[in-house]
Amino acid sequence: MAFKDLLLVLRSFPTPTLDATIEQCVDLAAAWGARISAVACGIVPRGSTNVLRHVLIDISAVLGRAEQYQ
Repeated sequence: MAFKDLLLVLRSFPTPTLDATIEQCVDLAAAWGARISAVACGIVPRGSTNVLRHVLIDISAVLGRAEQYQ
């Protein structure tokens, strides 16, 4: 059974999909004679309005780290 359609999921958070990974997928699709499609969804981290947010987790630090990847 041959695959003729491949789907590549591109991630942006927490780490973006590496260029080498994309190139490998393209090479694989070419070797199989398949078509390749990609899907990417943007993730925008937002602050929490919960009054316990700083007690349970340091949201400011999490958002600060997330901004490093943008």
